[in-house]
This record gives sequence, structure tokens and C-alpha cells, in this order.
Amino acid sequence: METTIINTQFTNAQVEILKMFSFKMENEDILKLKQVFQNFLIKKLDNLTDDFWDKNNLDDTKMEALLNKHERIPYKSKYNKIIKQN
Repeated sequence: METTIINTQFTNAQVEILKMFSFKMENEDILKLKQVFQNFLIKKLDNLTDDFWDKNNLDDTKMEALLNKHERIPYKSKYNKIIKQN
């Protein structure tokens, strides 16, 4: 087995995870652990989203209005003149 050395700085979370799992694990256990991390991050994102909605008094009606709002700024291009001439 070839060992690859990566020159990078680890985050504090990465260092702690490396310390906790410094033993060999079965692939099945690794997959379960990945699922635990994914669920943790999904829950954290869900909580942040809920907080954002609460702080900004958002609801479905306001979100629908934002989705349908047209705020793009038209720009003038030399190609617009060509298209209009044809």
C-alpha cells in the first residue's frame, strides 16, 4: 500500500476526528459514520434556515413573491443593435 503525504493544515474539527478514529474501521462502519455526519450537517443547516426565516419574518407568500420578482438590469450591447436590425 502506497502512502501519500498531503501538505495541508487541518481544521480543529479534522484534528479531533483523526484523534477519535485513529483505529482501523470496517467499511460498513465508515459508511454509517458518514451518514451520522451528513445528518448532523443537514440538521444544522435546517436550524440556520429556520432562524433566518424567523428573523426576517418570511413566509411562503413572501418567498413566492421573491421568486417571481424580476430585478435583472438590462444591459446595452452592440449585439442588441444587430438583432433589432434583422
